[in-house]
Amino acid sequence: MKTVKYYAINLQREGEQRENMLRQARERGIEIEITAAVTGQNLSECERADYDRKKRLKFFPRELTDDEIACIASHRKALQTFLESNADYGVILEDDTELHPHFITAI
Repeated sequence: MKTVKYYAINLQREGEQRENMLRQARERGIEIEITAAVTGQNLSECERADYDRKKRLKFFPRELTDDEIACIASHRKALQTFLESNADYGVILEDDTELHPHFITAI
């Protein structure tokens, strides 16, 4: 049987959103792993180095902000956590996601 792991990216200061996501997961009978979000203020040098300014400006009219780079880094972090797991599939969500009552069926 194929396994699915669920992840929710959460800013630590957003406790209410974290609790809401955990409640929704319980109501749907799934376990969800909370992944701490990266913020623009705590970007590592490695995360900053992954951003290719020249390439970005070649295709888009403006640079990414630190918060936008952090958002990408947060999703990469959740993806890496999934890749290190033994699950067959991974679902990565933001902590402000509202799970439809038929969410599990749709997945």
